[in-house]
Amino acid sequence: MSDVMYHVIHNRRIMTIAGACLVLIHNLRLKFSFGSQEHAVEEVGNIPVYIDPESMKYNKMYGCLSTEEFCLEYQRLIEQAKLERKIQKNASRVIEMVISASHSFCADWKTNDASREKVLRYLEDAVKWERERHGNVQLSVTYHMDELTPHCHILSVPLVPYFDKTTNEPKMKFSASEFFGSKGDLIKMHTDFHENVGKKYGLERGQYGSRASHKELKDYKSWEREQRDMLMKRELALDKTETATNEQQQHNAAVIKALSERENELLKREYKVGFDSKVLELRKKEFAKMAERTNQDIPRIPVPPITLNKVKINKWVNSVQEHVTKTFQAIKAAYESMGVMYNKAITEVQKLRTVNKQLQDENVKMKFIILNIPLAEIQAQREAYAAKTKEQKRQSVEPDEKDQGRSR
Repeated sequence: MSDVMYHVIHNRRIMTIAGACLVLIHNLRLKFSFGSQEHAVEEVGNIPVYIDPESMKYNKMYGCLSTEEFCLEYQRLIEQAKLERKIQKNASRVIEMVISASHSFCADWKTNDASREKVLRYLEDAVKWERERHGNVQLSVTYHMDELTPHCHILSVPLVPYFDKTTNEPKMKFSASEFFGSKGDLIKMHTDFHENVGKKYGLERGQYGSRASHKELKDYKSWEREQRDMLMKRELALDKTETATNEQQQHNAAVIKALSERENELLKREYKVGFDSKVLELRKKEFAKMAERTNQDIPRIPVPPITLNKVKINKWVNSVQEHVTKTFQAIKAAYESMGVMYNKAITEVQKLRTVNKQLQDENVKMKFIILNIPLAEIQAQREAYAAKTKEQKRQSVEPDEKDQGRSR
């Protein structure tokens, strides 16, 4: 970026006194005008975005400080001029001159008192230079320090002195055209301002023949409206983003709550599985002891006292032995069935532990995804997975249809 700083002068015509009063109201910061609407300064929320309320204390205002005083002083200057010709209806009633400089000129004036004083001296010298050129025809002078670049507004009556050739006396005439001068006069005006004011403050004159031009007021108003619309759209977008963020946070909170409940449930299941496994271990030891006892030889019925003959005794022993054998065989079958059930329970416990571990891992993974990946990205992944599944299903169906066609 270039370090060259330039002085800036811009003149414009104000066609009516009413229009000049509106400009004065704006310059005095009595009200801000937005197209056909007006917003009072007291309503801070309606101050334009290009106005810095904290810097308004540095503004300076001279001359007429109300529209009533402005109209009276305007009429007084017209009467004092003793014009010989009536002012034409299409003549510009007031001329506004705006004097400024490059934004980089004393850019630190808000924090540096020396820079602020330098800016004010520059504007005061500029007003003094204008008064020496056209005389005491200024109605209002305002220094604006509350916008992006400090500048001053000068509202003047276009009264031009001239010498009457017949009487050789100095007189005044009302002429906005001569107040502006020709194109050559405007070039000389910029050169004269540079030599008397701008050069003293290290400012350069604009390049002669440059295609750069000032924006018309209506273009500036249009730009201002576009900027306000853009800011409103940005605010709406921020509101939508904030709403989406709040919804995301609420969704995250609900998911975290659900995951915490699921985690607690998994802990309960894990405790229950651990408790059941301990019980099964105890039962396993009991079954082992029972199996050891059961697998021993089936006890024999003792021989009764010799009160019966040998044949009857043997018959009695065999019948009892048969009954005992059947009973023990039933007990052994029941034990073996319980062993099968136990082994099945052990297998189920192992499966539960595996599933529990998988659920815990999935729980941690889901919590990480919910807290770190935006919902839009998750939705996109879901849609991509669904599309992939659909494509796989379609590809699996097509060969079946071809095979059916060949079988026909």
